[in-house]
Amino acid sequence: MKIWKYMMPALMLAGPAAAQETGTEASFASLSREDIELKVRDYLFASQIDHCVHGVSLGQELRRRLPNEPRSQAMVDYADLNCAAQKGDFQTAYRGLVALEGRGFKLTDAFGLYLAERTKDISGSLTRLRRFLLSTVKFPQLSREFPTAYAAIRMLLEANEAEQLGALALNIMQDAEFTQLDKGMRSDLALLAIDQAVRADHAVASDLLTEIGSPAALRRLLLLRQYQPVWPAVEQKVGPHFSIADEQYLSQMRLAYEKDSDNSARMRAYVAALWEVGKTADVVSFVEQAAPVGDDFSEIGEDMAWIINIYAFSLDAHERVAEADILFDRLAGIENKYWQVNFVVNRAARLTDQGRWQEALAAQPAASAVATASGTDYSRAIAAQVQLCSLSKLGRSQEAAALLPSLRQLGTDAAWPVAEALMCMDRDEEAAALVASTVADPVYGEDFALELLSDTPDALGESAALPSLKELIENYPSVRDALLKRARLFPEEFQRVES
Repeated sequence: MKIWKYMMPALMLAGPAAAQETGTEASFASLSREDIELKVRDYLFASQIDHCVHGVSLGQELRRRLPNEPRSQAMVDYADLNCAAQKGDFQTAYRGLVALEGRGFKLTDAFGLYLAERTKDISGSLTRLRRFLLSTVKFPQLSREFPTAYAAIRMLLEANEAEQLGALALNIMQDAEFTQLDKGMRSDLALLAIDQAVRADHAVASDLLTEIGSPAALRRLLLLRQYQPVWPAVEQKVGPHFSIADEQYLSQMRLAYEKDSDNSARMRAYVAALWEVGKTADVVSFVEQAAPVGDDFSEIGEDMAWIINIYAFSLDAHERVAEADILFDRLAGIENKYWQVNFVVNRAARLTDQGRWQEALAAQPAASAVATASGTDYSRAIAAQVQLCSLSKLGRSQEAAALLPSLRQLGTDAAWPVAEALMCMDRDEEAAALVASTVADPVYGEDFALELLSDTPDALGESAALPSLKELIENYPSVRDALLKRARLFPEEFQRVES
């Protein structure tokens, strides 16, 4: 994922540092003052650059020529901190950023928030999150950096800072500029704030519902027991079979896209919204009309990659599997160390979902390699689950069993694919114990519980080839009891019907 597209170079390698360093320094030394200034300007606005070679060398040359100007040393320090971040040394990068800020040099709010999140600086993340979100009012193009904000929010939640995060959200909502924020972000902030309000003032909590339009957010409020005081208001807002919420949400996302149809993020959000509410036929028709998929994937960005990913899954839903195969193969061939893991892993997992065990095994090594290099415990667990389930289904149970110990070592975030792998091996009792303990987990329990609750009759769209964790709810009282402490079963009158 490219982190900084606005006034900040993204951290992407241009090539081997040792092979370029000498030539780069020599070329800078021969340039005129005016050309050096242009190089500096280009560097500061570059979207893809090697900071450890180009940036550091440029900074050193500027300092050699202008040793008494503060900006020369600032340029060196700026390149150094970006080089550190490029190498994954986020602590050094963050210290460098804070030092530059202390000397009066302003870097982008998104960059500061990113480094605060990477270093798990709780206080810094809260402060920088507020600053970044309000800065998007003046600079709407910064909404492209919302993934940085969501990463920070996730880090804070995983650090058990929900109370501080909710208080921050309430504070932002009271700011005069709140109403000018992106509507989707307003909805997400309201969801964070309602966690605090529902404990203290049910009327305030109900008022916050006016800002919440995301069906996923409303689903959370409809099911989790902590929101029981506002269930009647939520039920009225979503309507029968989620019809009111879905219609309003799609209208909002469609309008946002039409106002800025050249914005790939807006298109991605609209396609994702169609997928979220189950309108796969509309995904197919929209993408084929608005963004026909060509043969060359070499220049596509992350937004378009996700659009194609959703389009391909929608083709599957309409039995156009061969066409989807081609798209997933091409997506998996994209080389981008920041986000390719999503599509390489999705390709392998999809083959498993379809019961194509031999093909899944063939795709698994690539998924495992990229997940190990740049993924999370969750993506690594999915890659391992693909291998384990495929081996089990092919009758190679001893090979599958040998993989289980390493899979178990992954964190709680990986519990879902680990439990599925256990069920593939007919170890349902162990899977049930893992599911029950994860539902009770203070950090991951709520989201895990929500995943277990079907929002369509008979769990439409689930894999027919893999066992479903939802079977454990009926078969194991320990799972059902743990789930019902967290949430209620999905009321039938609000379940979506197939469209």
